[in-house]
Amino acid sequence: MAAQQGNQLLADAGQIDSLLQTFRRTARCLGVRLSPTGGPVTADDMATIQANIAANGLPPEAIAALSAEGATDQDSADFAAAITSADPGVAALAWNAMFGPRPRGAAWQALRQAVQ
Repeated sequence: MAAQQGNQLLADAGQIDSLLQTFRRTARCLGVRLSPTGGPVTADDMATIQANIAANGLPPEAIAALSAEGATDQDSADFAAAITSADPGVAALAWNAMFGPRPRGAAWQALRQAVQ
């Protein structure tokens, strides 16, 4: 029984690692799309990507990452709608807090202030 549980944990860990690797590749790719300079994403950058998603749908790598997580077509549509309806300034702050240039402490502080 313990060996079976151990094997299941290893299988689950492998799946999680694969999903994280896909997410990391997607996050890096989207970051380059959002801010080609590699600097912090601005509200204007975010407004541009929102307009692009509204016109063209999610980028293929985002759809692939969502699919890898088990998302349905409706989930992807809901995700795109959430992105395109978000305040571009707050969305940029959130992106920078999670994926922006390090250190990210100031971005987290700014995001916290913006959503209070």
